[in-house]
Amino acid sequence: MKNTYFNLFRRAFALVAFTFLITSQGKAQGLFTFSLTSDSTVTGIPGATLNCYGLIENNSADTVSLWIIREENNIPTGWASAICTDVCLPPYIDSSLLYLYPMTSQSYTQYFYCGLGQNDTGHVVMKFINTGDSANVQTQRFYAYADSTFLSIPENGRELSPSHLFPNPAKRGTAVYHDNQQGIIDNIELFHIQGSVQKLEFSFNTIYLPGNLSSGLYFYRIHYSDKSAALGRLSIIQ
Repeated sequence: MKNTYFNLFRRAFALVAFTFLITSQGKAQGLFTFSLTSDSTVTGIPGATLNCYGLIENNSADTVSLWIIREENNIPTGWASAICTDVCLPPYIDSSLLYLYPMTSQSYTQYFYCGLGQNDTGHVVMKFINTGDSANVQTQRFYAYADSTFLSIPENGRELSPSHLFPNPAKRGTAVYHDNQQGIIDNIELFHIQGSVQKLEFSFNTIYLPGNLSSGLYFYRIHYSDKSAALGRLSIIQ
């Protein structure tokens, strides 16, 4: 109940602040755009904090005021999601008011707090609404997947530290390098926790990452020429 009152108070305060702004400076007539700066889907292991990123821009000649509203919060029990712009809000608050001056921008972060020990999925639906122009509205879905399926080590294998592939995190469409002290690579597979598997091209100690990979956490399995295997984790960023 306390959290409910706090949420209502914050909304009322934001409305009062907005009223003050439009009466002191004139009605906000600017237009905004929202774009993703990461993938809308993020992956990780149970217990992790997973983030998606976006950018809100006002490229018009006037100020813009917009509501950011979490319309749907479809997450499993034990999970939480949160909104972060100029202020990072606690999970129980589902809206925020943002004010952007002409030719300025604000980063947006969508947080997912995954429950410990849970292999599950969740998603939220965010709506960005221009308070001065009802036609200037954007809706964005964000998805999170948490799964420990690929954390198991092959029966004849070992687990590698993140430094055995470097750089790690790595950008998609680039190359990463393997510590050859582990052995000579026979083949390497990349696992996404949503279930997809693909073999990676490599040359000696250089491994090539496809350009179509989504951002998030992956697991890779290296098979060596001596028939041993090893499992590691690789983070892909945009």
